[in-house]
Amino acid sequence: MHFFYNFHWNDRYSPLNNTSILCAESHFVSLYDLRSSKCLGRISPSKGFIYSLALPSSPVDSNSNHNNMDTSNILLATGEDRIVYGIDRRNWKIRHRWRAPLKYEAIQLLSSPTMATTCYAVGLDNDILCGKWKSGSSANSSDTSYKNILFQNHHCGFRGDSRWIGVSIFNEKGEYSELSGDVIVAASEFGSLYVVENADKMQ
Repeated sequence: MHFFYNFHWNDRYSPLNNTSILCAESHFVSLYDLRSSKCLGRISPSKGFIYSLALPSSPVDSNSNHNNMDTSNILLATGEDRIVYGIDRRNWKIRHRWRAPLKYEAIQLLSSPTMATTCYAVGLDNDILCGKWKSGSSANSSDTSYKNILFQNHHCGFRGDSRWIGVSIFNEKGEYSELSGDVIVAASEFGSLYVVENADKMQ
């Protein structure tokens, strides 16, 4: 069971507070209120196991057009079937999909700190792929997100020398570089440490 605490959502858009918790249970995504021990919502987006949850980030660049994206009601989930699901927690329906062209199941999901609709799917082996869980301007863009899978597989990610043992992402312009974009730091089983600047440009 994987837990994801609610600390990004804005209470203006939801009755959630710091006692709410998201968790992946087998092939379900569930939301619980710890005060009442009640399930506030649940969905089974896939027949496969769900391994990772994420919330879309609020872009750090206040001048970015992506700040106009309303992602406050969306939660992201991925897992065994390698599809990133954008789930609307207001009605617990799937609104968006991105089929990440990973070789094996997705074991981790990272939201881009700079682009609200961009995420990174980490594969079981040595892949990290970048893509948009919401493509285009259409409210339901699942069709466009399934195109050009072969192209994506060769152009939207990178591979390490062995399986990943840890992957993290950050964007700290004051501490790193103003031109660094999204920075991914990943460690592999062979002891290699990767630092990828401008990872958002892989999409």
